Amino acid sequence: MNTFKAILTFTVQAVLTFVVLCCIYMLLALFDSSFGLDGLVGLAFIQPVFAVLFSLLTLVVCGIAGLPVRLCGKIRRWWISRIYISLAGVACGWMLLVLSVMPAFMETKSADGGPLTEAVSQTPHPVLAVSGWLLTAFFLLHLFPPPGTLFNDER
Repeated sequence: MNTFKAILTFTVQAVLTFVVLCCIYMLLALFDSSFGLDGLVGLAFIQPVFAVLFSLLTLVVCGIAGLPVRLCGKIRRWWISRIYISLAGVACGWMLLVLSVMPAFMETKSADGGPLTEAVSQTPHPVLAVSGWLLTAFFLLHLFPPPGTLFNDER
């Protein structure tokens, strides 16, 4: 029964994280879109494929990075008993993602890659966006139900 609960918990965590990451990716792609015909075609057909690929890759990387949380009993019990760490990590990741699209932090680029001219575009700040993406992914993937609940009887 414990193996079933562990697999079910991991499945729920992975699906939730995957859906959230795909939504975040599409929102960031929307902020980066030029909204011409080619931009809309790319946003509708190409970007969802990249959203799925980057979300899956991030899940694998964060899953490997969090193996000690899942496999070591002492670390797992410590992590589960301190759910606020995961919640704070998710909140920090979301704050970084929001900051990355704030006008004060967005990067300004010219359309042709040369010196700034009249045709400029603003894109989300890459360092803030990637940091927020990874923090959100890691802490959401390793957000366990509180101890004593139906899916987590570890105390």
